[in-house]
Amino acid sequence: MTDRNIYIDLLTGTRCVCTSTKKRGMSLCAGCYGRLPIGVKHALYDRDGNYPDAYRRALTVLGLPEPVAQPPDRGPSPVAAQPFESTHK
Repeated sequence: MTDRNIYIDLLTGTRCVCTSTKKRGMSLCAGCYGRLPIGVKHALYDRDGNYPDAYRRALTVLGLPEPVAQPPDRGPSPVAAQPFESTHK
């Protein structure tokens, strides 16, 4: 997963890096966002800026760890859900 995908997942997800729930399209939950200085808040939504840098700066201010790429949760494998039948007799 590329860095870009990590940040797309963060924006489209409903879980803040602090583990609280957040709205889709928002970088952080309301609690985390409210604790940021105004300049960092603006940087997160500056279309001409560097979003990954702004996001990392926000996490630094909040004392939170950087996100790590996680494999998508696709649920159980359909093959694993089928009962095993031996072909040997």
